[in-house]
Amino acid sequence: MFGVLPGMTVFTIIQFIPYNWIKRSSFVVFISAVALNLAILVPGLAITQKGATRWIDLGIITLQPSEVMKLALVVYLAMVVSKLRNDINKVSSILAYGAIVGVVAGIVGVLQSNLSTALLLVALSGSILY
Repeated sequence: MFGVLPGMTVFTIIQFIPYNWIKRSSFVVFISAVALNLAILVPGLAITQKGATRWIDLGIITLQPSEVMKLALVVYLAMVVSKLRNDINKVSSILAYGAIVGVVAGIVGVLQSNLSTALLLVALSGSILY
C-alpha cells in the first residue's frame, strides 16, 4: 500500500501536465537524470549496500537514480524519434543516439555496479530507436 498510494498520486499529477511541456523539457530532465546518477560519487550522499553504491540518501527515503534514468531516457528518446521522424533511419543518427545510450548505460553499469539496469536501458533504447 505504501508504494501504490504515492504512485497513484504521481500518476494523477502527471496526467495534467501538457504533452508539449514534457516534450520541450525532456532534454533537461535527461541531463538532470544523468547528473543524479553521477551524484552517487559524492562522498556522504550515497549509500553502499552489499558492495554496490546505487542509492542516494534523502533523509526520509532513499532514491535509486537509475530508476529516474529509465523514465528520463524513454521520454528523451521518444522526443528524439518524434523530432527526427524520417532521418532516424540514417546511420549517423543511429550512431549518435546509440553513443548517448552507451554512455548512459556505462554510467549506470560501471559506476553503480548495476549491469541488469544498464542492459535494460540498452534494450529499451534499442526498441525505441528501432
